[in-house]
Amino acid sequence: MTFLASTDFRYAQLSRTSFEQTSCTAARFDHANLSNATFRYADAKGASFIRIDLINVDFSHANLYKADFTGSNITDSQLRRALSVQDAKLPNGTLARDSNLINNGQANCNVSVVGSWKVEIGNVTAVMVDENTTNCQFTLQSVATGATMSQLIDLSSNFHKNSWPHSQAVLNARMSIGVSIHLRGINSSGQILVQQNFRTKDPASAPHRHTAVHLFEWKWKDIADECIRFLGPSGYAAIQVSPASEHAVFSNHPWWQRYQPVSYKLESRSGNETEFKDMVTICNSASVRRNNGDQGPPSDDFGNTNSVSISNLTCTDRWICEHRWRQIYNMVGFRNTAKFEQVRKWWDNGNNQIAFGLGDKAFIAINNDNYNLSRILETALPAGRYCDVISGQLEKGRCTGKIIMVQSDGKVEVNIADTDEDPMIAIHINAKV
Repeated sequence: MTFLASTDFRYAQLSRTSFEQTSCTAARFDHANLSNATFRYADAKGASFIRIDLINVDFSHANLYKADFTGSNITDSQLRRALSVQDAKLPNGTLARDSNLINNGQANCNVSVVGSWKVEIGNVTAVMVDENTTNCQFTLQSVATGATMSQLIDLSSNFHKNSWPHSQAVLNARMSIGVSIHLRGINSSGQILVQQNFRTKDPASAPHRHTAVHLFEWKWKDIADECIRFLGPSGYAAIQVSPASEHAVFSNHPWWQRYQPVSYKLESRSGNETEFKDMVTICNSASVRRNNGDQGPPSDDFGNTNSVSISNLTCTDRWICEHRWRQIYNMVGFRNTAKFEQVRKWWDNGNNQIAFGLGDKAFIAINNDNYNLSRILETALPAGRYCDVISGQLEKGRCTGKIIMVQSDGKVEVNIADTDEDPMIAIHINAKV
């Protein structure tokens, strides 16, 4: 391996240069000519590629962790072929939180980096503790988002032949709150001899739902009712509730008395254990799962919490229910549609006006300046008429708010006055008129 760490290549003519299997960590390539250059299997973490045309550069299997691509021309497909782009600064100035695969192919953990290595890719940390073996460890960093990996593993020293009589296995795992592992035993010719599947129990949130709501100080019966009548149909994933344990009681019934437990009994001013269990069961049936000044909740003169009353989608009796505001629950649908799509077509005015898409699924523009935003912007959305889910929503196929036109070339005319009640627009593919 060639070592070029921290080398200064700024403004250099490097057309068709091969940096394959090179260690060029923290090297500076700013403004260089890298036309048709290759960085295959290179370790380029922390390298700087500022203001370069990189369209014809090959980054396959390169480690681009914390690399800087500010102002450069590079495509998503190029970055997806890299080993890692985690925390790389993208051309629009944002940091990559990629969903790249940990995929060392039908090989092993040995890559171009000499010695033991650790690489964080997306949501998975992969650690190789001995470069002379193919033993790897994979750790899911967070259950909030999933990650996928594929790896050929040497099992010869780890499994007794009676329990797993194959020297190698291909591990394909999809990891999220639930983990699904597919293990295939293969022989020296690559023939699959046996397959075995492992799967955890159901995850804590229903599929395709991503937004939680905190129903602070609500009673368990009211939460159960809200799951059925609103949270479930609106696509919410989970509820955070106030502590359920028996708590101290103070004369003025402040909110923080809930955080003064006195026993393990599920008995609080929100209800008893039976009501809590009923709430969990009812909310689960609606695909909503649980997530567990001094003024207390709305209550009577004796400190008993008032039930939440609903009138025309609005809470009454001093309760304020932000999760029922149109702008909030419609953005739950926006999030459920966009899921883990990457940021695309970023635009900003250098101040407080921004716009960006989430893959080819959604687009949002925000005007937080004290003057109007009026501009033709690019999206990756299919052409068509979209309902702005901030100013309105689809009802029986008709939009109650602004209709946004996306042209055949993906461009859209955005007009947002600084005096608008909600100075933003948001559209997605499930809100087409």
